[in-house]
Amino acid sequence: MGWATSGCARPAAPSKQPDQVSGYHSEQTSANDHGSEERPFLVKVIPTPKSKQETADDTAERQEKFSSDWWLVRLTGALVFVGIVQGIVFAVQAKRLKDTINKMDEVAKKQANDMAASIAEASRAATAMEGVALAMEVNSQTAIEMAAVQRDFGQRQMRAYLSVNFASVFPQDDALGSRTEVRFILINTGNTPAHEVCYRAQADVLPFPLPDHFDFPIEALPQVSVVVISGKQQLILNTSVRNLLSTQQINNYMSSTGNVRLYAWGIITYKDAFDNERQTKFCMSMLWLNDGNIFAVSTNRHNNAT
Repeated sequence: MGWATSGCARPAAPSKQPDQVSGYHSEQTSANDHGSEERPFLVKVIPTPKSKQETADDTAERQEKFSSDWWLVRLTGALVFVGIVQGIVFAVQAKRLKDTINKMDEVAKKQANDMAASIAEASRAATAMEGVALAMEVNSQTAIEMAAVQRDFGQRQMRAYLSVNFASVFPQDDALGSRTEVRFILINTGNTPAHEVCYRAQADVLPFPLPDHFDFPIEALPQVSVVVISGKQQLILNTSVRNLLSTQQINNYMSSTGNVRLYAWGIITYKDAFDNERQTKFCMSMLWLNDGNIFAVSTNRHNNAT
């Protein structure tokens, strides 16, 4: 641009070299050419006109910048949209995660309650089963005891029972040399047979009453016989004194006022139908009545049975 001497500026002539920026050119003015308050100088900057190439370049640059800015706006918008979508997705995921956690807590609490209830029920069931087991044990024991009682009762009802009753006395015969003999009746009062029946017996004239120290010596005597006696059946047993007696001894035990008597004692062993070992012990003294009959009296010892 140039300088004008008038009160207004005017455009300078175009430069012959457009690629160089024109400088300011100051025209020579007179010493009196200066502004005043009434007519001050006005300076106007006049831009240098651009060439067509510069204009095209500027236009292309603006379009490129505009296009870049537009794509930047689009990218920014896309990023904002993606951020919004991600925010929504994150919010939904956070909500669902919170719901899942709450549901898991609810399920865990329900499972804990169910487990506690199951444990309590199992404990009650175990206690009940323990009571049932104890009751079953008691019932089993009771059944065993009842079975034993019934078995024992049945055996008592059906087993063999051997008892001994007095039969008679055969006096001593000096001519024949036979000793005084006592006979008994052995009776099975039970309902089943008595097996392997055997007996040992002894007779003798002894003081009346018997001394307390008398031990009924029969164990050393030989076993007489082994038989089977059916239910309600009876046999005759006999035993004799060991030696021949004098007339005085016979008169003494036959006298009702004498201090001696004729005694007979023994033991019978057998097996019942249930294979149980049984035995019967007996002891009796004979008393002659005035009419000649003989009466047998059981002693207070050695009279028992199993």
